[in-house]
Amino acid sequence: MRSVVVAIVAVASVLLLGACGEEKDTQRGKVTVSGGKMRFKDPKTGEEVEVALPKPSRGTGEDETVPEATWHVKSKEGEATISAGGAAKIPATFPKDVPLYPGAQVLMAAETPQGTMVQLRTKDDAKKVSSAYAAVLKAQGWEEETSATMPTGTMFALKKGGRTLQVMVLGTDDVTTIQLVAPKEKPQAKEE
Repeated sequence: MRSVVVAIVAVASVLLLGACGEEKDTQRGKVTVSGGKMRFKDPKTGEEVEVALPKPSRGTGEDETVPEATWHVKSKEGEATISAGGAAKIPATFPKDVPLYPGAQVLMAAETPQGTMVQLRTKDDAKKVSSAYAAVLKAQGWEEETSATMPTGTMFALKKGGRTLQVMVLGTDDVTTIQLVAPKEKPQAKEE
């Protein structure tokens, strides 16, 4: 599933870069975006990868442009679908008891054999968003396992039955990004 993870990291990096001609160091290495292409080195194989980028679209109704596209990645480990911008589609397998923040723009959504991920953007303050998610998820029966507060936001991990959820809320002066990661449910061990 390594290739699917590399593809998701690459697409997320492009969305976070937001503009052509930029170079950004990510957790997985340096990503360069220029001339309508994204270039990065696969950290495990050392292979140089070049991906043609979709043209920006304003289909989301926001002032900022977001690449609009859907990618399908196939590997021996399974298939993944990544959608972005106006093409972003919440996966049918995304948990129904995990709400999307009211009025937030969907930047990206991904469905992989390991689970689903949704990235949102809102103009609301990061503290307000974090508090809202903490309250509504608790009301939905999710139990907080860990949390970390940073100067720019909050990350927390939750559990409900055999399912887990990671929520990351990061804010700047005028925009807050929300990332919701819902791994597939692990089969619970049978008691003997």
